[in-house]
Amino acid sequence: MNQPPRFGVSTFGDVPHRPGEERLSHAATIREVVEQGVLAERFGIDDFVIGEHHRDDMPLSAPDMALAAI
Repeated sequence: MNQPPRFGVSTFGDVPHRPGEERLSHAATIREVVEQGVLAERFGIDDFVIGEHHRDDMPLSAPDMALAAI
């Protein structure tokens, strides 16, 4: 039986940084990831995946908390 394709988005919640621009704070980065997850849900994206890393440039060391916020 054929199933329709699924569409998903994945992120590591890394801090966006462009040369010459100031880095976002960890709090702002987490808020952006939550906002992206809410938008993914609103637009019918099937999966929203957050990777877990414990590094200074990836502030989402507890992705389950961000997913709960979404």
